[in-house]
Amino acid sequence: MYPVGWPLPIVTPGEYLLPPAPTPQFASPQDQNSNLQYPVLQPLLLYADWIPLSLACNLLDHYFTSSPFAPAYAQSPYVLSFVFQKRLVLDRTTPRQCQPALLASMMCIAAQTIDDSAFTGVSFSRGTFYEEMQRLTEGLVNRTGTLDDVVTYIHLATVGSTGEGNKWWTFASSLAQELKLGHELPSSPFDTRLLEATEVQREERRRVWWLLYITDRHLALCYDRPLRFSDAECESLLQPMDDTEYQNGAIRAARNLEAQSGFYECTGHGIYQYFLTLMRILGEIVHLRHAGTYHQSGDGCGWGDNETREIRHHLEFYEQSLRIKKATEAATAQSTIVTAYGMYLVQIIHLLLAGKWDSVDGDASRWEGSQGLTMATRRTVLASKALGDIIELDAGLALMPFFFGTYILRGSFWVLRLPEPEVPPKISLCEISLRAHQACVVALGSLDSTKQASDIRATFDIEKLTVGSESFVSCAWIDRIIPRLSPVGLLVPDLQPDPL
Repeated sequence: MYPVGWPLPIVTPGEYLLPPAPTPQFASPQDQNSNLQYPVLQPLLLYADWIPLSLACNLLDHYFTSSPFAPAYAQSPYVLSFVFQKRLVLDRTTPRQCQPALLASMMCIAAQTIDDSAFTGVSFSRGTFYEEMQRLTEGLVNRTGTLDDVVTYIHLATVGSTGEGNKWWTFASSLAQELKLGHELPSSPFDTRLLEATEVQREERRRVWWLLYITDRHLALCYDRPLRFSDAECESLLQPMDDTEYQNGAIRAARNLEAQSGFYECTGHGIYQYFLTLMRILGEIVHLRHAGTYHQSGDGCGWGDNETREIRHHLEFYEQSLRIKKATEAATAQSTIVTAYGMYLVQIIHLLLAGKWDSVDGDASRWEGSQGLTMATRRTVLASKALGDIIELDAGLALMPFFFGTYILRGSFWVLRLPEPEVPPKISLCEISLRAHQACVVALGSLDSTKQASDIRATFDIEKLTVGSESFVSCAWIDRIIPRLSPVGLLVPDLQPDPL
C-alpha cells in the first residue's frame, strides 16, 4: 500500500492517518515522471499526484531562493534558515533523500509568499492549496523521529497560528533533544552507523539544533517563560559554517569549525554568525529572570550584581566586534544591513537587561531622575536611530521579519517612557516604531498580516495632528496601540480605531 522504502506515517492516539493515494501508476519512483525537473519530489507525488508538477517545482525553487540583497537569507520570510544544501536537494540525478512529510511542509512554507499563476484561479486558491498541504504534512510526519521530522515540525510551527505553532515548536524541541542534536557525532571505528554520517549530515544537525536554540530564546522572551534548551547540553556543538558558502556547495570538516560555547562576537552575516550569539546573551538574561537571582537595583536597573555586569560585558564585547567588522570589511549590501540590525538588537537587549519586559513591567516612579533612566534613555534613542537606519536600508524589513517584530515592540515600550519634555522626538521615534512594525507585518505576506498592516496604517493616519507645517502622531494613540500588540510583536485581532 505505501511506497517501498518509506516508513509508515505514525500518529499519536486520536489523530488521523492519511490513506495512501490511489495512484498505481506511481508504483516505483524510478518508473514515473522520468521528466520531472526535481526528482526529489517523487516521494511526495506518491501521496499528492493532484499537485501540478510545474507548481511543485516552482514551490521548491521558491523555498531555496535567496534574498537578492542578502544571499545568506531566504527570500521567503518563513524559511528561517537554510538547513539543507540547495544543490543536493535539487540535484537532477541523485538528490538528497527527503521524507514525504518534509517535502509537503516545504510546499506549505513556499505557498505562503510565492507569486505563481496557479493560485490565480478560483478553483485552486492559495488558501485551499495550503490547507491541503498542511493536512497532508500532519498526516505523513513520522512521530518516531528523524532529522527530517524535526525540520517538518519547524515548518509547521513557523506557519501555524500561535497555539498550533507552540505545539509544533514543542514537538520539534523534544525530538531534537531525543536525537541528541546538541552533540557532535563522534567518528568511531566501532560504530558503523556513525561512520556513515557525512560532513553534510553533521552540518544539517548543527543547523537544526542552533535554529531551535535561537527560537527557544526568542519565544522565552515573547512569552516570558523559562528556557527549554540549556547551554550545557550543547557546549561542545560546533558553530555552523557560513551560510553563503554552504549554499554554494562548500562543506567544512569539523576540525575547521569553532565551538559556539564561549563566543560573544559577531563572526559573519548569516543568522548563525550574527543572531545566534545575541540569542545566547538573551538566554543568559532569561535564565537570571526565571532563576530568581535577578533583581532591579535602586537606580531602576539590575546592573549592580556580578551576573548582570558579566552579561553587559558580553553585550559590549559583541558591539565592539560589530564595529570592528564594519571598519575592516568591504561594505556590501548584506554586511551593511546586518550591521544595522545587530546595532539595534544590541540596544534592545541592553534594555531587557535593565528589567523592562513589557508596557507595565516595573514601577516607573523608581526610575525618575535615576542614573538608570538616563542610561536607558540613551539606549532607547540609539535603538530608534538604528531602527531608522534599518528602514532606510531594508524598507520592507525583509531580512528576518519572523523574529524582528518582537524587538520592535520591546523598543517601543521604552520609547513610551521617554521624559515628556522630549515629546516632539518621542512622537518621531514612535512613528519610526510603528512604520517598522507595519513593514515587518507586511513582510510576512499572509492575509492576516496584510489586514493587520492596513489597520495600523488606517488608525495611524486618523490620529495624525497637524502643527504648523509638520505632521505628528498623537501620543495618546501611541500609548494605546503599543500595549495592545501581542507578545510576539504582532497586532492583536480586531483592533479598531477609537471613535473620533
